[in-house]
Amino acid sequence: MPTIESKFREHIINETSATVYMNRAPANATPPYIVQRLITKNDHTMGATQARVQFDVFGSDPGGYGQAKALSVDLTAAIKSFPDPAAVYRVSEMETFDDSVDYYRIIIDAMIYYDETLQFG
Repeated sequence: MPTIESKFREHIINETSATVYMNRAPANATPPYIVQRLITKNDHTMGATQARVQFDVFGSDPGGYGQAKALSVDLTAAIKSFPDPAAVYRVSEMETFDDSVDYYRIIIDAMIYYDETLQFG
């Protein structure tokens, strides 16, 4: 059975046409691309589950900031359009530069609220 995280990744790929890696990009990955991570997953009362997902959006020169920014706009639209039965909210965004690889990086956090007993397939 697909997990909410895998369905969310599939949705992001379909809506942005971006390359989306889980947890870590390979050393030979070429921007622009997105890295998706599950940060926390908490069960709450009445069957609801809350998951915090982080997206790292990367762009490289020339035009790296523009690449990353454009992809982050597409990603935000995809986050907002994730279909029921889950509720998804973009909660924060931070822009930075990753000196270790000379890439522009935009970090976006999203919260997903859903019922784990529902099928996501």
